[in-house]
Amino acid sequence: MIKVVRTIEEEVEIYALEVHLPADEVEDNCNENDLKTLSIFKKDDKYVFQVCLTNNKISFWPVGSSIEHYYKIVDEGTYILYDVKFNVIFKWDSTYVPCFLNHKDGGGDYLDFTIDIDGTWKGLNVTKESIEKFIKINKEDS
Repeated sequence: MIKVVRTIEEEVEIYALEVHLPADEVEDNCNENDLKTLSIFKKDDKYVFQVCLTNNKISFWPVGSSIEHYYKIVDEGTYILYDVKFNVIFKWDSTYVPCFLNHKDGGGDYLDFTIDIDGTWKGLNVTKESIEKFIKINKEDS
């Protein structure tokens, strides 16, 4: 017997985004105060951020702290989209920065990480079109 995986297309509602950034890239580009702010998000060799897509706010962001950095992530990030029950809908590991993470002119290498004092990720633009574009690009590369 041969087992194969089939792809079933269905429409799902995306609720949250999780972003894993390499610690060395983050730490090499932050001052001491920013590293203190980010320390609660460090897990092993990554910084992990969960973002609610209804308001673009990072969960557990220390209110009153803001950060503005431009990281060269290239293909070292992990990006996960969840539904409202936190089931994984899509996961991209070791891939270029998704277009919906406002990577400006980096062509997928750079990530614009600008967080307001209330935890809002400025410039985050997760839309149906941007997700579908990223899915298509990654299917073609695989």
